[in-house]
Amino acid sequence: MTKILWKSAVCYVSAGGLCAQGIINGGFEMVETITGTGTHPLSTTVPTCGYVPCTFGDWIGDGSLVTTNGTQGVATRTGNGMLQFLSTSLDRASGTGCDIWQSVDLSGEAEAIDQGGIIARVCAYVNRVEGGPTTDSAFILGLFASGGDVGNWVDIAVDGDWFLRTNEVFVTDSDPTTWERMTFSTVLPVGTRFVSLQLSAKENVRDNMSLPEFDGHFADDVSLDLFQAPVIKTSFGRGKLRFKVPDTNATYTVEWAHAPKGPYLSTWEPLREIHPEGDLVEVDVPSFFRVRGGEIPSCPNQ
Repeated sequence: MTKILWKSAVCYVSAGGLCAQGIINGGFEMVETITGTGTHPLSTTVPTCGYVPCTFGDWIGDGSLVTTNGTQGVATRTGNGMLQFLSTSLDRASGTGCDIWQSVDLSGEAEAIDQGGIIARVCAYVNRVEGGPTTDSAFILGLFASGGDVGNWVDIAVDGDWFLRTNEVFVTDSDPTTWERMTFSTVLPVGTRFVSLQLSAKENVRDNMSLPEFDGHFADDVSLDLFQAPVIKTSFGRGKLRFKVPDTNATYTVEWAHAPKGPYLSTWEPLREIHPEGDLVEVDVPSFFRVRGGEIPSCPNQ
């Protein structure tokens, strides 16, 4: 079983005695707009570095807005607000993705992160109208981690200086009455001090050259949660393995593999009742070990 360090919108005390805040306005219940060209969900001013997440706690990015329950016949998943993706730039068709970002400060969890084994789980729910044969159906959920200063976000992105850069593409159905969950988990690299969450609608069917680029694409209930996994502290050459656990009431399983990337096994079946095909037998034997301690809990409000 993993230990919850903190959850979005709620502050939990971590193993290091510090506290961090997760995604702000993940349910899109707060409605604010940026003055000037383009409409954005949360920030009231444009950061000095532009329309990128170079500050904490603000949704920012391409053309989008916070809309309300019933827009284009789509009901919010929870509450009365949801995010609507509009265009791949502020006020024109440019590219194939409407990218929305929010950066989260993890410096308060530095001690726990630097001990290793901190798992970040991101969740979001998406929906779209039925549309027609040219209606796009893809969304992207991503997470970027850095040990630098969030104010230097543009330089970090241009230089590709991320500790972690991962995203997954999800293709949705055309039923506007059902919200579909996007989620994945990843281990945060040691030294991570902030992460940037990416939420995008993707033009995977037709690249529209005029507005509106998306027929009716929405997101709701975005969250980022941290969990402490078991951490192998020391491996001894005399047949002993030492690991630190986040929960002494849980159970743990030691798994083995013949190579670092696995596959990892928890049984001896491949080494039992071997049927040789000749007088020389070659088998994979335990050379690498990992500790499994349960599964990551389900997304909030699932």
